[in-house]
Amino acid sequence: MFFTDKKCKFEDYNNLTKKTMKILYKLFFTFLFIGSFSNINAQISPCNLTGGSVYVGYTAPPIMMNATVNGMSQYSYSWTNGASANQNQFYSGWCVTITDLMTGCDTIICESCIPTGGTGACPMIYAPVCGCDGTIYSNDCIAMQNGIFTFTSAIGPNGQLLPCTGGSPLLCSVDIVSSGATTFCEGDSVQLQPSVYDINGIYLWNTGSINHEIWVSNSGDYILSYTNDTGCVAMDTMHIEVIPEPYLAAYTVPSPPMICLGDSVVIEVTQGLSHYYWNTGNPFHQDEDRIVVFPTQDFLYVVEVLDSNGCESREEIQVYVDTCVTGIHSDIFSKINIYPNPVKDVLNVILPSSDEFNIYLINIEGKTIFTVMNVINILQIDSEEISSGQYILRIENKNESYNRKVVFE
Repeated sequence: MFFTDKKCKFEDYNNLTKKTMKILYKLFFTFLFIGSFSNINAQISPCNLTGGSVYVGYTAPPIMMNATVNGMSQYSYSWTNGASANQNQFYSGWCVTITDLMTGCDTIICESCIPTGGTGACPMIYAPVCGCDGTIYSNDCIAMQNGIFTFTSAIGPNGQLLPCTGGSPLLCSVDIVSSGATTFCEGDSVQLQPSVYDINGIYLWNTGSINHEIWVSNSGDYILSYTNDTGCVAMDTMHIEVIPEPYLAAYTVPSPPMICLGDSVVIEVTQGLSHYYWNTGNPFHQDEDRIVVFPTQDFLYVVEVLDSNGCESREEIQVYVDTCVTGIHSDIFSKINIYPNPVKDVLNVILPSSDEFNIYLINIEGKTIFTVMNVINILQIDSEEISSGQYILRIENKNESYNRKVVFE
């Protein structure tokens, strides 16, 4: 009985426990549902982040955007181009979502035509863009300085949508004019300047010149930037083409052109040019690219040529004439003795004692490489001081000169 009684009591206790557990389970799921409901309400409740802003500056290329928040919490940044830092390079149609990591509150800031006032000096380049206000600006930096975000598209050489639709046109303009032809021969130049000069305007060329007019002598595009007293900027470009001088080279037979009196020299120059002008005095030599001359003394032959563009080139050919025989010298020069020739060690020049002489050693290019003035009686030239080759030894007194070909080995 006791066992029965105890058994009955145990069963009663067990039933009571089951009832209690059912109540507890109901309470648990009720609290869980209420908590979940509260959490859902918390998640869907509005939570706006305040104090967020984007600053766009242009201190140096490229234009950069900086997202900031006036607060002490930590934030994450998500740009529509996938960037996740607070700083991002400017691009068209941007948006950034700034989220407070502590509260989950966020804000979204997007590109607009609200004036932003970019800062920093702008380069004077002409790469036109359209502002989102529909106005053409000379480049994106100037658009920023005017407080307008620029936008781009796949149309146009610089990726800009041109021409603009809507907005106001530029209120200023500039046109470059030249003082002469913009295509000319090497060695010439031309002046460039605006067609109308504004004494209050600011002018800047892409050459770096800040004058309103410049002289140019090289091929290229010359860009003039003009800013008036209202801050309006306009630009114009002029192309200059400089034609190089025609190639001209001379060849002689013999080479180098050192001959004896009575011999001839053949001079040939580059063929195929339009006109040839010689200083020989022979009309039959004009417009010829090959001539034969019989000089009786040293002479500098000059040829000037013109190509089909009218561009000019010039070449000089120095010819040396050696008497080569002693019978025709003047008395004083007939007494000069030069030996040995060719020269291996020392060249001796024995002179008449009755006069003073100036002595020059000239190479085949016509350059004087050795000079001694007021020589009396004798001069010795050490071959160690002279490079191997052929030279003209010129001996002069106050009345006349004497040339002799010498060879240093």
